[in-house]
Amino acid sequence: MKTEKKVNFIKIFIILMVVSSLMMLFVFTTYGNRPVKYVTLQVEAGQTLWNIAKNYCSNNEDPRKMVFMIKKANNLQDSIIRPGQQLKIPVNDV
Repeated sequence: MKTEKKVNFIKIFIILMVVSSLMMLFVFTTYGNRPVKYVTLQVEAGQTLWNIAKNYCSNNEDPRKMVFMIKKANNLQDSIIRPGQQLKIPVNDV
């Protein structure tokens, strides 16, 4: 009787692992390969990378993530930007 319970437990465990693996595969292939879309912004006097990032973040998103993404999209080594500079800003389709 105990071995039958163990076998049933192992079967259920394997089924759950397979189902969760398939779900993760679906999520990663659906959302992980979306092309990034950009808007172009010309930096104005007084603007900072932080303020620009805050303007393009969703309400619940951390601006630090957007600062990182803007720096990466524009090959910036630091957060210094200048008036007249063109920046690519990654945007999400919502």
